[in-house]
Amino acid sequence: MKIIFRNKINTLINSALILGVLSFSTCLDPIELDIPEGYDNTLVIQGVLVKGNPSTFQLTVSRLFDFTPESVERVNVREVILTDEENNSVEIERTGTGFYETTFGPDNTDIDIEVGKSYKINFSTFDGRSFESHFEPLVDVPEIDTITFEPISKELVFADGTTTVQDSAVRFYVNTPLAPANSEESVSLLWNLRETFIVSQPRSFTDPKVCYITENLEVTSVKVFDGVNTSASRIDQLAIHDHDFNARLAEGNYFEIIQYGLSPGAFNYWEQISEVLDRDGNMFETPAGRISTNFFNTVDSTAQVFGYFYATTSDTSRVFVAPEVARNPRTLCPPLGMSDNPCPEPLCCDCLDAPISTVVRPSFWRQ
Repeated sequence: MKIIFRNKINTLINSALILGVLSFSTCLDPIELDIPEGYDNTLVIQGVLVKGNPSTFQLTVSRLFDFTPESVERVNVREVILTDEENNSVEIERTGTGFYETTFGPDNTDIDIEVGKSYKINFSTFDGRSFESHFEPLVDVPEIDTITFEPISKELVFADGTTTVQDSAVRFYVNTPLAPANSEESVSLLWNLRETFIVSQPRSFTDPKVCYITENLEVTSVKVFDGVNTSASRIDQLAIHDHDFNARLAEGNYFEIIQYGLSPGAFNYWEQISEVLDRDGNMFETPAGRISTNFFNTVDSTAQVFGYFYATTSDTSRVFVAPEVARNPRTLCPPLGMSDNPCPEPLCCDCLDAPISTVVRPSFWRQ
């Protein structure tokens, strides 16, 4: 589940890193998608340590071989070691090509995962390179107060060129303090967005069933907030996502926000990612530059590397959205129209084919 969720956000990160370097290296010249000098065989590392019950660690390693977002290739490395400030360490197992993850249960004695302690990663590649991150403090996170939402109007453009304005999306807002419990120090925040929705297969099928499917929301930006350099003690009604009226809202939907705390360095990284993704080419925008990283080559200081490792706690909050909020959109199944494809909508043939799907009602589902 975790690997699949991170795939989409990693695609956004890779796109931002590439755009940042291309903009930085070409300045005002036309951008050409050739590999800039010194960036061939560049590694992109994304790592996160999350304290919880249980605590988890995840790392992805990719290689850019022709410097386009589609060229990202997962690669294996020789070993991945997580080390704390007291020099306790643990080797992280590979769970797939370019994926390394582990869970720290209550019986873990190798390394303590605690707020305030600092951690780093080091790994070596099969071609003899060695990389390490700087120490990152594990940052606590405030608990989300509430998620609120409302239908909003947007301009719709039809095929014949005519337009109309009507309610066509649900806008979600997050309301949260900026300081964790038992602390007066505010922290910066990062959010990941997911949804769990129902797909009911038609009764005419041999094996009709109802599935609860969980997916990352299709977003094109990274949501961050600078909680340190603000005089506010909380944020209220911060717009976090616009969800179009569609079939995922037709049978009930739980919108989910996962909130993470960020160190100053981690916030700087994610803010740069967000700014690059939000750029629209306006000549008055601040020029993009090389996005920061806390990884370095332990032998060659000039070697290029992308990505960031950070440590945090998390808080998850959900809110139920009834179908009538989205004006009762049409259900996904059966799909509209005729097709030679025996299964034009795969989820209608077997809704368990979704990567994260179950016929067991989730414990949080209170509909």
